[in-house]
Amino acid sequence: MNFETFFTTKKINIDVIQNVNVALYQKLFNHYQEMGEKSFDYSNKFIFNKLRHLYPLSDKTITIEQADKETTQTKVAYTPRFKSGTAPKA
Repeated sequence: MNFETFFTTKKINIDVIQNVNVALYQKLFNHYQEMGEKSFDYSNKFIFNKLRHLYPLSDKTITIEQADKETTQTKVAYTPRFKSGTAPKA
């Protein structure tokens, strides 16, 4: 997953951050490159919520990947593993 896609999944508009706050963008980009996706996510979880409120990704902005996932995704009904009935006697 690349840097832009990562922030899209977090519902943060990285393009606005890049235009408005270049220093923050460079800091996030450098940390992402050094750490990788999982470490970056874990170490910066506390700032994602703040960024999500300051730079929200519009609901109308949908990437091609998201559109493909939504069209191919189907809901699977829950099926129990065991039949309901009487409990086994001990």
